[in-house]
Amino acid sequence: MPKANSSTVWPLRYIILTRPFTLIPPVIGMLTGALAAFGATAREFPTGQVIIGACMAAALNAASNIWNQTCDIELDRINKPHRLLVIGAISKRSAAVACALLYA
Repeated sequence: MPKANSSTVWPLRYIILTRPFTLIPPVIGMLTGALAAFGATAREFPTGQVIIGACMAAALNAASNIWNQTCDIELDRINKPHRLLVIGAISKRSAAVACALLYA
């Protein structure tokens, strides 16, 4: 994932804001949990439901990442000065709206 700056195209800014590399573990967890749960049964694997569940786990994790960044702007100014909220590429209000949409 490229580093963001104030010239980064706006849709990409929101993708970067979610910290997409952190969305992989919840998806893997949902998939492996579903495989383990249904592996012991003779029932048909609910592929669609598992995919929806994995997407929801990623969306909730993305929302939590955004919420964390909105709450930690002052710490990020010191520790992670390249973050989008710190450099002003995304406003705190816009980030909060994106967070609310992902939680909804």
